[in-house]
Amino acid sequence: MRPEWMERRQRLRSAWERYSTIQRKNKTADTAAAIRATATVAEPIAGFQMNDRFNQVVFGINTRNLGERMAVLEPGETVLVRFDVTLSLAPGEYALSLVVSDQSGHSDPNAATVLDGHERLGPLGVRCRTALMPFYGIAGIPTSCEIVQVTSS
Repeated sequence: MRPEWMERRQRLRSAWERYSTIQRKNKTADTAAAIRATATVAEPIAGFQMNDRFNQVVFGINTRNLGERMAVLEPGETVLVRFDVTLSLAPGEYALSLVVSDQSGHSDPNAATVLDGHERLGPLGVRCRTALMPFYGIAGIPTSCEIVQVTSS
């Protein structure tokens, strides 16, 4: 038996719309899902990933990566998992995938058994609203710069 994802379509849709309009301003996007267990899940992990139009993973994260341990889920229990993420992506189309998995039985901290999920929700269109793009490549990475004027005598 697999946990069921009860997709919160309206909240997800509004988060996607907000993300697509404020992404270039480096605001936080909100993605949420309610997970209802239909069987015991000993070490649940919830996560998401963004894929580009070529289905390459641009970014992925889960509760375990963020140091959040979920309690054991028993049949009938529901938990809401919400991710607030600041993404800075190049213009194009992207898709979101939500996944729930179980870490139990795996000695590799990066491995888990995928139990259920929703793949390739979207597409999410990202546009640049300025003539000068804020970065080059597929993803913007937080960067700072300092210029020190040096004069020679």
